[in-house]
Parts: sequence; structure tokens; C-alpha cells
Amino acid sequence: MNSKLSFDFIIIDTAPSLDNLLINALVASDFVLIPFQPHFLSIEGIRALARVFFRIASTENPNLKLLGLIPVMLNLRIHHQSRVTENLSTNFGREKILPGIRVDIKVVEAFEHRMPLRFYAPTSRASQDFKFLSNEILNRINLL
Repeated sequence: MNSKLSFDFIIIDTAPSLDNLLINALVASDFVLIPFQPHFLSIEGIRALARVFFRIASTENPNLKLLGLIPVMLNLRIHHQSRVTENLSTNFGREKILPGIRVDIKVVEAFEHRMPLRFYAPTSRASQDFKFLSNEILNRINLL
């Protein structure tokens, strides 16, 4: 039985390391989402990941598409984060930067209470951000 026919989505979450698990996940995937903290050190990691991504997309999985990059732990008052995000939008294209997830203590509290954020704090900033991001991801997938 083909598992792709049984599910709307299969999410493969890998550690942020360039190992065989990541390569296998890229070979098996249709789309890639890259969450990143908008920090200068993240740029180097994303560039290394992009090299692996493009190698896999040009050889083992030509259908692989970069759906977007997601800024997480976003604090709009920190100008450095805006510069990092702008740098990535210059390198990957503005359309590849997805709506971010702002810093919100409710995320930590929900994790501590072992509850999904949307049930623990449905009106929190981060919950609203995740809902907006989810809708944007679904729109992009439906447009492709």
C-alpha cells in the first residue's frame, strides 16, 4: 500500500544536523520547511543545508521543493533579527520567507503542561502565529 495515498500530510522532523537521517528525509519528501532563529549563526547553517538540499533536488529527488523558511523565536524589537531575515530573503527570495512565530512564554508553559499550544493558550500570540503560518503553508501547497 502506498502511504502517500493514506495521508494528507506526513511530517518528517529531523535534528538540525547534516546527517544520513536528513538526507533520507529529503529524498522521501515533496516539500521542505526550514525553521530558523533569526540570528547570524543561523545563516551559516542554512547555507550548508541549502547545499545539501540542492544536491538532493538535482539528483535523488528532482520533485523536492523548498516551501519556505520560518523565522522562530522572533522578537520584532531586535533589529538584528530583521537584518538576518532580510539577508535570507535576498539569498532565497522574499517569497520563501514565511510568516514567523514570535517569542511567547505560552509556548514554554504549554510544553510544561504537556498540552498543545492551541488548547493551552488558544488566543496567545504564538498560537495566532502558528494558525496564520499553517494557513499560509496550506495555501502554498495548494498553489503548487
